[in-house]
Amino acid sequence: MKSVVEDNVEYIIIAEIKDNEIKYLYLANEKNESDICVRKDVNGKIYPLDDEKEFNKAMVLFYKKYEKKIKSLLGE
Repeated sequence: MKSVVEDNVEYIIIAEIKDNEIKYLYLANEKNESDICVRKDVNGKIYPLDDEKEFNKAMVLFYKKYEKKIKSLLGE
């Protein structure tokens, strides 16, 4: 699995979703399951998201891509 190191913590990339020129990276700390984050890859450089609006957009993209799996896990 691919990983990203941020603040001396290794995060595993659990999903990547491309939206136009931005690839959103959904990251999880393998050693702490409650430590998750979303970053963006723009031309090979990784950045934090700009604001809450961009975070919400990234979460909607994630939900749309994995909606069936999420509903299945929730028993819907």
